[in-house]
This record gives sequence, structure tokens and C-alpha cells, in this order.
Amino acid sequence: MLSGRDTLQELSSTLRTARGELGRLDRELQSTSARLTSSQQQHAQALKRMAATRLDALRQGDVITRLDSTDRKVREVLDRREDAVRSLNQQAEEARDALFALEDRRDAQHDNVDSAARRLAECEAEVQASLEADAEFQAQ
Repeated sequence: MLSGRDTLQELSSTLRTARGELGRLDRELQSTSARLTSSQQQHAQALKRMAATRLDALRQGDVITRLDSTDRKVREVLDRREDAVRSLNQQAEEARDALFALEDRRDAQHDNVDSAARRLAECEAEVQASLEADAEFQAQ
């Protein structure tokens, strides 16, 4: 068991360690704050330079010219896209029509096959009936 003096010494030691850690954290916070301030100043300077460049370009009319040129190019791209969509829609419609025509042909062929199969079955039935009635064939 610890005596009161030992307990106080241990508390003092822990307190010194905590104060040392607090001091270290305080120095780290100051250093980080200084770096943050420096970074913010650099960012502000960069924004200032960018604004000055943009202002110069506006004064020279270069930006307006570029925007007009870009607007024209965008319109041209959109017009080409619209033409392409229109063409694709036409091709899709033609493909759909061709598909319907092929499906109609398939249905007609299916009907022809069914009809031929019925005729074949009828012919086979007639031949079978003939053979059953044929005494010579039955003798074989």
C-alpha cells in the first residue's frame, strides 16, 4: 500500500508528465497554426494573381471572344449530335420495319411448313392405307 507521500509524489510525477505533454501539444498547435496561416496567405496570393489575370483578359476582350467562339463550337457540336440522333432514330425505325417484315415472312413460312406437314401426314396415311389393303405387300 502506498503512503500519502508516495501517492503525492506519483500524482506530482503524473502532473509533470501531463504538463510536458500539454506543452508539446501547445507547441505543435502553434506550429500547425503558423503553417495554416502561411498556407492561407499563399492561397490568397494565388487567388489575387488569378483575379488579376482574369481582369486583364476581360479588359483586353479576349475572354469575350473566347466565350463567343466556345458558344459557337458548342452549338455546332449540339447540332451534329441532334443530326446523329435523328439519323439513329431513322435507322432504328427502318430496322424495326425490317424486323416486322421478317417476322411476317417467318409466320408465313411457318404456315407453309404446317400445311406441308399436314399434306405429308395425309399422304403417309393414304400410302399406309393402300399398303394395308394390298395383299401382295401384306404377304411380304
